[in-house]
Amino acid sequence: MSARSLALVVAAVAIAVIGVVISLAWNDSRQNDARSERIAEAVSAGVRIDTEVEDAVALAAAAEAIVETEDAEERTELARLARAAFSDPHIVAVAWAPRVGTDADPSYPVRLVESESTALSPGTDLTTLSGVPVALEAARASGETVLAAPEGGDALVLVREAVRRAPGGEAIPGAVAVVLEPDGLGAVADLESAVEVRDGATVLVDGEEAGSSNSAVLDVGGREWLVVFSSDSPSLVIPALVLALIVLAALVVVVVAVVGAARERRLRGEADREASRAEALRELAEGIAETEAGEPAGIPDLAAAAARAVSDADSAGVVQFSLDGLRELATVGAENGSSEVVRGLLEEVGAAGAPVRSDADGTVIAATPVRVDDETWGAIWVVGASAGAADPTAAAHVLGIGLSNLHRRAELRVQARTDALTGLANRRSYMEQLRREVALAKRRERPLSVAMLDIDHFKAVNDEFGHPAGDHTLAELAARLVAVARASDLLARVGGEEFAWLMPDTGLAEAWQAAERARRAISARPM
Repeated sequence: MSARSLALVVAAVAIAVIGVVISLAWNDSRQNDARSERIAEAVSAGVRIDTEVEDAVALAAAAEAIVETEDAEERTELARLARAAFSDPHIVAVAWAPRVGTDADPSYPVRLVESESTALSPGTDLTTLSGVPVALEAARASGETVLAAPEGGDALVLVREAVRRAPGGEAIPGAVAVVLEPDGLGAVADLESAVEVRDGATVLVDGEEAGSSNSAVLDVGGREWLVVFSSDSPSLVIPALVLALIVLAALVVVVVAVVGAARERRLRGEADREASRAEALRELAEGIAETEAGEPAGIPDLAAAAARAVSDADSAGVVQFSLDGLRELATVGAENGSSEVVRGLLEEVGAAGAPVRSDADGTVIAATPVRVDDETWGAIWVVGASAGAADPTAAAHVLGIGLSNLHRRAELRVQARTDALTGLANRRSYMEQLRREVALAKRRERPLSVAMLDIDHFKAVNDEFGHPAGDHTLAELAARLVAVARASDLLARVGGEEFAWLMPDTGLAEAWQAAERARRAISARPM
């Protein structure tokens, strides 16, 4: 064989090997991209589940407060609370069940229930639900709301000890249960068939032969969920062909080594970038989750840093839309939201409520709206030279969900301490404030007075004019009390038609005069 022919053969072999290696690299890249996307979607779904569980925890506390009130109409109050909660499509049932039986073998048959599904019904024993008995014991021991994850189900159950105060004053031990059907659990199950989700030993989503080489740990309601993905089995035909071709030509070995090293460096770099992006989003989600209420200054800073990391941008920032225009909350990098080009894009976002992007002069500028409670709250913007990566959507999505969750938690906390009909403090809030004021009065040696008010013949109002008229009477009486009380006083509805008036730094004579002013204000004109 001539040198020319040998050269052609070697060249053909080299071209074939290069083609095979490129094909293999392309296939591995697709698998890696798909795996990274699954893990990112699982983490995002975990954040959604965690925020939905936080809403359900606050709802359980509010339901407990209603059950503990010595009010014959707690079923009406529980229904009102449940209807408000059902505006969140993930919460499908709220119930109270007494604890019967022995301590060694208790049961919890549902007595009061409001439900939009068949998850719970009157008479359903909570202990028959998978995972709930253990959660009930944990709730009794800790006094906290405990999450139960029934095996193979698409719903989560949160339970909390709650002692019902019957109209006669009898204390009936039991538990409040909230059933949650989170979007996030379905999102994890829909990633692909070979995905398994475990809560300890409990299998929540059963995959098909899921392996252990790829997994992610999600923090949901203070519990750790393990998401395990199967690994794609490598083909033995292509490696065998590559090995045979490598034996024929040393050149192929060099090519494979060079291409393999380059691909490994690229994949390692991509993995590092993905880890950095996931860490930035995780820090943002944790920062929001640790916030009690409001919109603290640190949250926009975390959001700007997350947008910059996720987008590989040079600069990023967060602005809030207000009646006065753009309010710049945070900026990282050299650029800022007051530059002419950035401000122009942000104004377009505020007007259209949709993402806007500009690629002028080789510099990419992108802005995405932040939606809070279905309204455009503000925007996140990024500036950089990487056209493909400049997308702050993920950070804007996490920030919007987090701020919406903060608002809902604040509203639920108010509902848990407020009487829904009159707007006054409820019995639980009143008792807590009373204990604090008594201790303060003793320590400072100052007077403290409490006036108890009751509506005479209130049952006759309900019997003659109906319960709507009775509700109107209670609300109107509360408004007249508020009009004569001081800002430092506390007014509370502690029973059906019973009210308490807590007056700090007030002696008996002053309290008697205040009560008389209230009596005259209430009797001055008809209800």
